[in-house]
Amino acid sequence: MMRYEEFLNQVKESIRDYLPVSDRNAEILIQSQLKNNDQLLDALVIKTEDMKTTPMIYLNPMYEDMKGGESLHSILDKIADAWRETRNQKIDISWINDLEMAKDRIMYRLINLERNAEYLADKPYKRIDDLAAVYTMEVDRDRSGIMSVTITNDIMKKYGITQEELDGIAAKNTEKMSYTFKHMGSMIQEMLFDTNPIDMGLMEHKLPLYILSNETSIFGAAAILNEKARQEIHDQIGDYYIIPSSVHEILAIPKYVTPDYRDVELSLIHI
Repeated sequence: MMRYEEFLNQVKESIRDYLPVSDRNAEILIQSQLKNNDQLLDALVIKTEDMKTTPMIYLNPMYEDMKGGESLHSILDKIADAWRETRNQKIDISWINDLEMAKDRIMYRLINLERNAEYLADKPYKRIDDLAAVYTMEVDRDRSGIMSVTITNDIMKKYGITQEELDGIAAKNTEKMSYTFKHMGSMIQEMLFDTNPIDMGLMEHKLPLYILSNETSIFGAAAILNEKARQEIHDQIGDYYIIPSSVHEILAIPKYVTPDYRDVELSLIHI
C-alpha cells in the first residue's frame, strides 16, 4: 500500500497530465492548511496566471479513498474534474478587503475554543463560554456547499476597524439570518424521506430533543446567537439547555426534563 507522503508526491507529479492542455504550464503545489479543530489538511494548489482565485483540493479524503481500493488513475481523474469545474466558476473575491462591499456578508461561526487554539491565533474572535465566535464571509455557494473566508487580524486591520465594530456588524447580520428550529423526530423523518404521519406529541414526550440550525444546515450553530431564535425556542419549550453538537447545529433540551445539566450530558453519551 502506498504511504501517504508517496501518495502526495504521486498526485503532484502526475496531475499535470490530467489537466486541460492549456493549463499544463500551471504551478502545482501541495500546501498544508490548518482547519477547524486544529486539523491539518493537505491541499493541492494549481496556479494559473489568468485566475484571480486559487482553489484548494484537499487530498486527505482522497487518500482514504485509495486505501479503500480506488485506483490512483481514478483519483487523478476526480481531481482534474474538480479543477475544471472550479476553473469555470470564475469566482471573484476582489471585494474581500473592501469593508463597504464585504460588510453585509460578515457573520458569526461558532467553533470549539480549546480545540482551535492554534487556528484562532491570527484571528479576531469572541469567547462565549467554551466556544469561540469567529467572523466569516460567504464567498459563493452551490450544490456542493458554501465557500467562505474567515476574517483574520490582517483583514480586520485593512478594514480599519476595531473588533468591537466588527462584532457589531456580525451581530446585526446574524439577526437577519434565516434559521430552523425542529424536533429531532421531524428532522429524522425529513432525512429518511418518510411521508408517513407521526405522533409528534408522543415523540416530543419520549424524546424531548430539538435542533436549531440555519436554512442550509451548514455552519448553522451560530443561529443560537440570533436573539429571535433564542426567543422562539423559549416560546416553544420554555427554559432550556443548549448543547453545541457540531459547527452545524445546536441541540436544545427543555429544562423540565431534568434540573441537573449533568444528567443531560450523560443522556447524550448514551444516545
